[in-house]
Amino acid sequence: MKNVLNFLNANRLLYIPVIEALERGEGKVIAFDEDGAVVEMGGWVVSLCLTSDEALLKHADLVKKRLCVIYGARDLTKIAQYFPLARQVPCWQMVYTKKEPPVFKTDAEFKLLDRTWAQFVFDTYCRPTKNLEHITHLLDKNYIYGIFVCGEIAGFCGRHDEGSMGLLEILPKFRRQGLGRIMEQFIIREVLNEGRTPYGHIVFGNDASMSLQRSIEGVVFLPETVMWHSCKPIKT
Repeated sequence: MKNVLNFLNANRLLYIPVIEALERGEGKVIAFDEDGAVVEMGGWVVSLCLTSDEALLKHADLVKKRLCVIYGARDLTKIAQYFPLARQVPCWQMVYTKKEPPVFKTDAEFKLLDRTWAQFVFDTYCRPTKNLEHITHLLDKNYIYGIFVCGEIAGFCGRHDEGSMGLLEILPKFRRQGLGRIMEQFIIREVLNEGRTPYGHIVFGNDASMSLQRSIEGVVFLPETVMWHSCKPIKT
């Protein structure tokens, strides 16, 4: 384990999700050699922290069967040739690097949403990537908060199963009031309160999310690409 963590800590910000999963006993090392580390996180997603795209071929059987996150993917065209039937979602990784939470003021209220909100969240989220069952699962884990203005829900935000922040959505009538930024700052604070590092994956082309994240002091974007990869259909 020590050698794996030494390897990952050489690029700590990129591999921070994997490092913290291992340190908390939430990750399991599947393979580690001169080509890098392969770590199972949460029992359902496999993180590939490799020194080259070619090293993916060594783990081809695994990559074809599991939902994977490829950290530091270099040549997206080449990876697509390796796995031509795969669904691949390239992202930028953002990390909040300050120890202190963001400071914000608001009259809005934040409330944990329970499973009775599952259909609302699933129907409202503008980039649905999970089925209704999975949304319910996240709600049961207390991973999704709502923001309420004068008693009316104005939006929500939370975390995905592996820990990344996301699922941010502000309802149309409440947009352009700064609530998205406030909601993001609130989630960052909650993650810090758990002793974790806030991070997220922003899909290529989501310029609005990029701009929002950059507006928060302490957020940095890494130059490396993080790719979500699945050779199996993902239900939406």
